Amino acid sequence: MISCMILCVVYLEINNSIKSDEKVVMTYVSSYYHAFSTTQKAEQAASRICKVLTINQENEQMMEEYERLASDLLEWIKQKRPWLENRATDNTLDGTQAKLGEFRDYCRSQKPPKLSQKAKLETDFNTLQTRLRLSNRPAFTPNEGKLLADIVDAWKGLELAEKGFEDWLLKELRR
Repeated sequence: MISCMILCVVYLEINNSIKSDEKVVMTYVSSYYHAFSTTQKAEQAASRICKVLTINQENEQMMEEYERLASDLLEWIKQKRPWLENRATDNTLDGTQAKLGEFRDYCRSQKPPKLSQKAKLETDFNTLQTRLRLSNRPAFTPNEGKLLADIVDAWKGLELAEKGFEDWLLKELRR
């Protein structure tokens, strides 16, 4: 106890007090403890707030990314459907084979990245909903026309158009 008092006298600068007894030392130690405890609690609260804000920013970024990817995918589908629904040809074998080549190129190089984009959209949407639910936040509702169900419906329409185009091409080649 005496070493504690000497330590407090030296480090806490309580030399100006009349008598450095145990009561004075304990008062100083107690006040420093409370000061540091309050500081630690404030730092802990600030850390928690920063963590919540970081999670919120990440969620906002995911929402913006979803909206952007959904817009891009829906726009691409809107561009491709008329091409797939156009069944006009010059009634020659070369014209039909050219259409077949374009369709193969579409199936091999254009569609796979968009299929990956659609899968990423679904994953991001479900991840975002889970994160929001775990944070006790309201569910994410995309803008009108960009719901996951809208994208799935548009994709089904694209696949139906593909099937019709492929059937038409095969009939034209057999003719």
